[in-house]
Amino acid sequence: MLRKALALYVILLISGIACVNAFPLSGGNGIVNATVYGVTTESGSSYTNFHIDMSATHLGLSNGYLVELVDSEDRVHGTYEDGTNFGFGYRDADKRVVRNNNSIRGTLEFVVPKDAIIKRLKITPDDLDPFSIDWNGVPITSANGITMAFYSGQRMPSERQWIFDIKVTNTKNTTLSFSTEDFALRDNNGWIYIVDSLDSREMKLVPNESLRFPITFNDVGEFARPSEILFNNVTMDIGAWV
Repeated sequence: MLRKALALYVILLISGIACVNAFPLSGGNGIVNATVYGVTTESGSSYTNFHIDMSATHLGLSNGYLVELVDSEDRVHGTYEDGTNFGFGYRDADKRVVRNNNSIRGTLEFVVPKDAIIKRLKITPDDLDPFSIDWNGVPITSANGITMAFYSGQRMPSERQWIFDIKVTNTKNTTLSFSTEDFALRDNNGWIYIVDSLDSREMKLVPNESLRFPITFNDVGEFARPSEILFNNVTMDIGAWV
């Protein structure tokens, strides 16, 4: 097992393809701009909470911005709070918005159906034209006949354990055979964690078949922050999503 882990470690160090949804992401309407720095999620039985860390330029707008999430079905989702304005208003009072010259920054929370895939963030400044920041609601990356999508990552309370919700699609013309032990986690300090053999599951996907499933990593460092998920020479950057 140790030899397998060491061999996998060497392979992972020399391989990898970055996630297509690299942050920050920016957009604007020619007058004002907004930037998304990262997104984290919390999943419930039927919903997902999106926490979006973003900033926007401020040009003396009285009520700021209306910010909405638009999913792949073009459904619009407002923030968790009753008000959806992002700017100089009720958020100044509780100090949840930071000012920096002509910009403001804060974290907005949205509650959406669990299986919704976010397509874009729609931003409507007061008295100005709206604009969007486009991104897939989940990071997706592909290489070597494999497509991997990341839905969420959650640290278990009081445990050094992380559970990730992912989906693998076989885009090869042949059957893909793999085990959960083929996945690894790299943290922000470069440490590599391997799925415990007790959690090992063997899987097979025929061409164009997809499978969504959890993977679990134990004994992750107390202060470690997940950075990448690694699988069969595919590297997915999840640092901005957990």
